[in-house]
Amino acid sequence: MGFLTKLKDLRLKENSFVGEIPSELGKLTLLETLFLYQNAIVGEIPQELYSLTNLGDLRIFGNKLTGSISSHIGKLTKLAKLAGHGNKLSGPIPSEIGKLSNLNLLYLYDNKLTGNIPREIGNLKFLQKISLSLNKLDGTIPDSLENLTDLRYLSLWNNLLTGTIPSKLGNLGILTDLYIDGNSLHGTVPSSVCDLKKYALQKLFVDCKDKVECSCCTACF
Repeated sequence: MGFLTKLKDLRLKENSFVGEIPSELGKLTLLETLFLYQNAIVGEIPQELYSLTNLGDLRIFGNKLTGSISSHIGKLTKLAKLAGHGNKLSGPIPSEIGKLSNLNLLYLYDNKLTGNIPREIGNLKFLQKISLSLNKLDGTIPDSLENLTDLRYLSLWNNLLTGTIPSKLGNLGILTDLYIDGNSLHGTVPSSVCDLKKYALQKLFVDCKDKVECSCCTACF
């Protein structure tokens, strides 16, 4: 497949493929779409894939991928969609992800990711959906998320996040879904976040039974 150098669209989704992602795919420099999702692929993401600088849509979710996400992810500046959820990826989310200036969807949930949520995600002004749930991310929710004014869906539930809920999340005026339960947050849900229910916010899930005070949550855990 590494000889198909004029290929722009490769979709091998929902099969029973096993083994590793061939590093030779990194030779397909014109590739714009790569779908390998819902197979039984193992191993790490080949470093060669980070050379596919024309990629706009990368979906590798629902496999058994391991290893970390390389800092070279920042080379894929044309990516609009990155879906790597439902794998066994580990290590931190590299700060270089903040260089993916065209990204509108970031799904990395249900992995084994650790470390902080990079504040550089706040640079991705076109982001509409983020899900980082079901990982082992720690630290606080970065204030920089306030810059994501196109954001509609933010899911951070079931991590190891601490601190308080940033009041600046109230700047996300078209947010419809906010899931931050299953963490170790404390304090009170800011009034600015509650005010989002006057606009688009429909679902607000928080640990408000014993950790966080909330007068506006749609579900308490």
